[in-house]
Amino acid sequence: MRADNDLTEALSYILKGHWISKKQQPDIYYYVKKHAWELKRFLQTYYGWNILVRSDFIQVFRRPMVPSSWMGVDNFKSPLDYTLLCLAMAFIEEKSVDTPFLLSEMTEDILRQAPEEISLDWVAYQHRCSLVRVLVYLVENGIIERIEGDEHDFESSNTGAQSLLYITGITSRYLLGRSPESLTSYSSFNEFWQEIESFEHTERTQDIFRHLLLEPVVYRTPKTEPLFVRMRQYRHIISNGAERMGFSFVLTKDYAAFVTSQREAHNFPSRKAVDEIIIQVATLVCEEDYPIDTYGQIDLEWTQWINILQHTKNRYGDLWTKSLKEMTLDELSIALLQRATEWQYIQRLEENRIRLLPIVPRMIANRDEAIHNVKETKKAMKDSITDSSKTRRISVVVTDEKRVPKKIEEDAVTGRRKHGEPSMDSLF
Repeated sequence: MRADNDLTEALSYILKGHWISKKQQPDIYYYVKKHAWELKRFLQTYYGWNILVRSDFIQVFRRPMVPSSWMGVDNFKSPLDYTLLCLAMAFIEEKSVDTPFLLSEMTEDILRQAPEEISLDWVAYQHRCSLVRVLVYLVENGIIERIEGDEHDFESSNTGAQSLLYITGITSRYLLGRSPESLTSYSSFNEFWQEIESFEHTERTQDIFRHLLLEPVVYRTPKTEPLFVRMRQYRHIISNGAERMGFSFVLTKDYAAFVTSQREAHNFPSRKAVDEIIIQVATLVCEEDYPIDTYGQIDLEWTQWINILQHTKNRYGDLWTKSLKEMTLDELSIALLQRATEWQYIQRLEENRIRLLPIVPRMIANRDEAIHNVKETKKAMKDSITDSSKTRRISVVVTDEKRVPKKIEEDAVTGRRKHGEPSMDSLF
């Protein structure tokens, strides 16, 4: 099934953020609105999601199947940031659209509602910085609009709250999802999330599509074994649904993912040099015969990991940027592990051990050894990775099967079901 270009483009817009604002993105708003009927039918059928089309904005609210750290706000630095975001939203949601308020009103309300255990005090510089990050996020997303003042005045002094004036935006009541019960009735996040999972009703394949779209890669674990059985059973249906969005569906014994050939900032690999180094590391791992466990994982001692980084630097170092070349192996390790753990490619274990997840040995970096000019080599390297990779915002790289270790290659799921594959009509 070919991708519907209009549907694919409209979906890419609607899934990039919380919503599409008519005021801030008029052209995109009208484009998506034009295809709202097709979007509604597609999203309800495959994902069980509804599209909200209003005169001022368009939104598709979606919750992740599995909450993960990479889903957080990029500029937030501590759990306190998220606590203050929720407290700020409790204040904002009580107000009508276009209601002005001073920051001092919000800070007083937050102090009244804040849990005692966080010991919130606006005299503390770190607490003020935390609220400033929240305010910047709210302004950037149109939840509130700044009328007068600057958030950093409050960062410098807690008396600055008196001079900051805001007004509630049109989307002020659409950021946080609704919960079955009041949040104060839950004793823990786990209790809240269990309630959400039981409240969310999905059809046979809708939870599969949600996993694949909202996660970089889905790994086979004891908990996901039933999910993999259903993915194999409905492989053809899932492939068709993925292709309509411009993706390809990749399914092996140990992982599954939606992938695309587009190399953008929200994809992996992006244009960041560290992404290319991760693929270079994976190439060296693929060349060695490391022990692989039942779920396709490779566990490394810290010394093994550092040795791999040294060999990677020896082979590919002339392609790296100056800052990466000058890093020590420990500094390089920190940079790579931070990026790779965000994308769920690597896990840090106890006792300084590293776990490479099943996707890693399938990522290959090709280099044309005949090119001696470093500048030309960098371009060739970039083109090579682009051509041999399939990526998406939450995605993986699928590479030359001949370079995959034999054990993994033998375990790969190949071919389609020839008999008994369910029809689309039987799914919903």
